[in-house]
Amino acid sequence: MIIAALASALAGLLALTVGPWLLTRARWRVFRPRLALGLWLACLLAGAGMLSAALGIVVADAATLTAAGTAGGDWVSTVAAWCGLAVLGCLAAAVGAAAASASADARPYDDALTRLAASPESRVVRDGVEVLVIAGTPGLTALVDPAGRGRVLVGSEFARALGSAGFEAAVAHEVAHVRGRHTLLLRAARLTAVAFSRVPRGLHFEQAVRTLVELIADDAAVRRCGRDAVREALAVQARFAPGCSAELRAQRLYSPFYVL
Repeated sequence: MIIAALASALAGLLALTVGPWLLTRARWRVFRPRLALGLWLACLLAGAGMLSAALGIVVADAATLTAAGTAGGDWVSTVAAWCGLAVLGCLAAAVGAAAASASADARPYDDALTRLAASPESRVVRDGVEVLVIAGTPGLTALVDPAGRGRVLVGSEFARALGSAGFEAAVAHEVAHVRGRHTLLLRAARLTAVAFSRVPRGLHFEQAVRTLVELIADDAAVRRCGRDAVREALAVQARFAPGCSAELRAQRLYSPFYVL
């Protein structure tokens, strides 16, 4: 039973490692972001399933051996089973603590946005998603409400700089994030990156997933508003947030390899 648990755990770790490797090394992912993200999700679910199976085997084996007593050489299997359970518990605790720390760091900013969103400058609805334009946020571009309410927040200065077509493109981009539940994907990516922070390129994994969901949302906005409007919105975003990937994302839209 211990051998089966080890084999399942190793297979799960391999599956969880392959996903980050694909997203940080494969260049085709830039033009096929949905496929790349789907492959990562498949690896994530497969790896989580196999690790859960390993945990189940360890717990069942430990319980069986403990109930049967530790006569003869059985004590070796019992100790191995409980040690394996302890290792898995420590890993889960470490990942949970890191996630809680990241959430605590972001809470002041999230709370400030929530207070500003309580009295928006204007409110519209696009595809069933509420869009709030809020004042008092000079550096804010557009984002999904971090409070998890399934709405989009747009800074008033950013909205005015976008113009009509650019505003619709930016909103379509954020609505795609809401529809795709990308916030949940980014949280899962964060947990995976923390768990594999010591694996080569593990720390780059979260950024790779973040880039993919941005590209997927760009593609959704192009389908709805056209490439020119999305490029216009990305150009304005680059002015409001220097150093972001907006310029590169705009160039991608006109690459000969770009296909919706």
